[in-house]
Amino acid sequence: MLDHFIIVCLVLLHCLFACISQKH
Repeated sequence: MLDHFIIVCLVLLHCLFACISQKH
């Protein structure tokens, strides 16, 4: 449901920021 969608978005954002942090 909506909660699952929010969790997926949070996980994707967390991975994205982790990738950016590792690049810099």
